[in-house]
Amino acid sequence: MRGFAAGLRRLIAKCIEWATLIAQYVLAVAGSCFAVCVPLIRHIDEGLDPNAGSRRYAVYASYDRHSIVADYVVAQVEALSRIGYRIVVVLTSPYARTTETSKLATHSWKIVHRRNFGHDFGCYKTGIQQIERLQEAESLILMNDSCYGPLFDLARVERLAREDGADIWGITDSWWKSYHLQSYYLRLGNRAINSEAFQRFWATLLPYQPRNLVVRLGEIRLTQYLVRDRLTTGVLCPYHAVAEKALELILPRINGDEAGLLPSEIHYLQWLAEQISKGTDLNPMHPFWDVLIVEFACPFIKRGLLRSNPTGVPGLFDWPSLLATYTGYNVGLIDRHLQIR
Repeated sequence: MRGFAAGLRRLIAKCIEWATLIAQYVLAVAGSCFAVCVPLIRHIDEGLDPNAGSRRYAVYASYDRHSIVADYVVAQVEALSRIGYRIVVVLTSPYARTTETSKLATHSWKIVHRRNFGHDFGCYKTGIQQIERLQEAESLILMNDSCYGPLFDLARVERLAREDGADIWGITDSWWKSYHLQSYYLRLGNRAINSEAFQRFWATLLPYQPRNLVVRLGEIRLTQYLVRDRLTTGVLCPYHAVAEKALELILPRINGDEAGLLPSEIHYLQWLAEQISKGTDLNPMHPFWDVLIVEFACPFIKRGLLRSNPTGVPGLFDWPSLLATYTGYNVGLIDRHLQIR
């Protein structure tokens, strides 16, 4: 009887989940109709285009509710420019203040200010539409401001991506719902850019507003479209390798000398070890943040993790010391941004 009740609860939860998704999808369709009637792009500014003539393109998506272009955002755009990319910056902040957007002009090709429909994937679509000869591109990077970094030189990241030769390449991957590369940093090669799957994906993308729809029908769907078209994927920090290393580091801590660990930390590490052992699909950027940086030289740390720590990862207070020890990143860029609410 208990098993029947548990099964019934799971069925009800799944029905609610799908009913919610259907309702959100209907709203997204309505939103797309609105987007057709109201121009999404407010205006476009020309940057200095330091990499004019390059066949490497990047679309960088950024939003700030105070309409501030943060110092860490400028540093990210500059880092992309240093590795030879022509950058279309797409801003969805309420206002595009010249005093703020001018910070980006030195490193950018174009700065597009658009209405905030569709989150980062809506921005990616708008930015891609600004690239007239995309089919000739050597590579395309899609990046957003949801992470701090790069903690390590992006030239190394670009070199590893080129050596890998994958059609679509990312920093981290996830098996949540379906396999996908996490979309805060994606690099696509020419074969992917010119594939029917890539074209079809953007042609059918709606301006989804609910975050879970953006993940399901944006982030997950993009990878799935490409792999179903026999395009190859690559990743700097493969999920299973990261999880295996995390488990290797956790077990001695919970099985040996527990001095220096709070009871809550022991409980969390035991829970995390169990989830890894069971094969639970976790977001690697949260529970494995330190393993990613120290063991895999991951160049990014999630902004939401440091700002709100939604999953209650213990030991997060030590992030400034860890970054100072293992990276050359200016933690002041993070400190200044975290002070703004």
